Amino acid sequence: QRPDALTAVFHDWKDFARLTERDMIDVIVHPPNDGKTNVGAKLTMAAAVKHLREKQPTLLFVHLDNVDHAGHQEGWFTEPYYEEVRVADWLIGDMLAALRETGLEQYTVVLVTADHGGKDKKHGGNTMGELEIPWIIAGPGIKRGYTIAEPVNIFDTAPTLARLLGLSTPAAWIAREVPSAFTDRRE
Repeated sequence: QRPDALTAVFHDWKDFARLTERDMIDVIVHPPNDGKTNVGAKLTMAAAVKHLREKQPTLLFVHLDNVDHAGHQEGWFTEPYYEEVRVADWLIGDMLAALRETGLEQYTVVLVTADHGGKDKKHGGNTMGELEIPWIIAGPGIKRGYTIAEPVNIFDTAPTLARLLGLSTPAAWIAREVPSAFTDRRE
């Protein structure tokens, strides 16, 4: 629908590549790392920020694995886990700074989320700690300081991003955009 759009994926977890459709993404980068520390997250974000500055892509997806890794190794909601949340927050701050410095902030919507929560050192169950995830969206056209009241499912991310990119979504999708997040709410 947007053949001139430049898309990029930067990912910290090596197995993430199998989840990408290579013929649909212009740039896919997985910086080499040990997969055991937050070094990979730092290298991934640094590469993504560099790409943002140089290419100014239409869609930039950044996957940081350090928080998930800490959950599996040390347990979700432990001090080592929260330390990695702080590292991820700091790294996201690097991206936000780059958006400000390049003047792209006024045109860019940022969405921060996770693919799952956890309990103890695992996930996949039905506890709230495993099911609930952050879903934070900010930028032009998005309500500031607003807490979304209705339930948001992770699969609602795709149609929300499609709306932001001006794309139509397949009729078969059961997911929906999150209209209350937008300043121009439409149902």
